[in-house]
Amino acid sequence: MTIKRTSRTIWSLVSVLLLLSCGTVTQYHVKQQVGIDQIFADHQMGQPIPVPSVDALFTLTEDQKQDFLKTINSVKLRHLSNSDKIEMYLRDKLNYFNFHSDTSTAAETMQHNSGNCLSLAILTKALAKMNNVGIQYELAKTPGVFQRENGFLLNSQHIRTVIFDKNQRYSPYYSSKDLKIKIDYFSTLGSRTLRKVNKDEFYAMFYSN
Repeated sequence: MTIKRTSRTIWSLVSVLLLLSCGTVTQYHVKQQVGIDQIFADHQMGQPIPVPSVDALFTLTEDQKQDFLKTINSVKLRHLSNSDKIEMYLRDKLNYFNFHSDTSTAAETMQHNSGNCLSLAILTKALAKMNNVGIQYELAKTPGVFQRENGFLLNSQHIRTVIFDKNQRYSPYYSSKDLKIKIDYFSTLGSRTLRKVNKDEFYAMFYSN
């Protein structure tokens, strides 16, 4: 009898506790409405990155401009064509040009003496504008380099520029190809031109990088 009473008492207490515990449960329904304008708000994406204009890509500092004009008008280069002057200037100024994966503007490339193939093409464009030189763009491919340690073939594609004098006089002894100068950071034996690149695609390459 005692056992049964105790058991019955225990079950009564458990039932009361269960009822009390269930009675204290409160359900909260959180409704959060986020508008499309809040999802794409600027503060959600962080601070916007400043994007230079197309004209700013090819703008040199005043000191850089004066240095270029002084060099190409010197006695040493005075007898050369306009496109030859640009080639000689780049050879002299960028003799120890360092490769850097980031794409830079013309002024940055000249200042730091570094950049990638597109940086060199942008700088060449800036100099061509100052010296009334025509310019074209090409997508080039260098020969594959076999990496023995990893066992894969590495193919490289890059951009290069072709400059030429706008008012050049053609000679029967020279073809039009002889009158054009290719400015190529990866000028290696066996490089070949894949196709021409128009100026809009060239500009887009900077912003995509």
